[in-house]
Amino acid sequence: MPQIILCLCLVFVYGCTASPTKENADYYTLRGYHDYSLKIVKYKAEEGEPWAFLRMGVAYELGHGIKKDYEKAKEWYEKTAFASRRNIRETNEGFIALYHLANLYLDEKVMEKDAHKAYEYMEMVMKHTQGKPLLYCCENEPGGARFIAKEMISHAHYRAEVMAKKLQNNK
Repeated sequence: MPQIILCLCLVFVYGCTASPTKENADYYTLRGYHDYSLKIVKYKAEEGEPWAFLRMGVAYELGHGIKKDYEKAKEWYEKTAFASRRNIRETNEGFIALYHLANLYLDEKVMEKDAHKAYEYMEMVMKHTQGKPLLYCCENEPGGARFIAKEMISHAHYRAEVMAKKLQNNK
């Protein structure tokens, strides 16, 4: 009995002092607790974590726990892509950010359309993924990992390519 109490105490103390993680933020987001998730994400973004930069962009783009703001989403996505490229090993966060940026640049209702930038970013994503889905989050969740499907990546790439070619032909 004393061993069980000791174990419970250790779990409680560890749980109270452990630094919040990407998994914690994703856990709350998946369950619709965007305010809790955003607190973790803001804290980790201040510490310079690229995964948190990405989630700040998503929060601003979708209005999860914060007022929707596409310009701020763009800034966070750009910060993610830049921070991720600085690392020795490339991370999916940077390519996910480029994917989101490309889609923002393709949607004229969201911001000024820039098909050339969108195409450039999607070329980078396509080269990285090589026809495979892009791991997004939640590897340890009961429902399994979440991906950006290869079809979504191909479709965004195709849209960007077509729009960039139209602009080129109109010059």
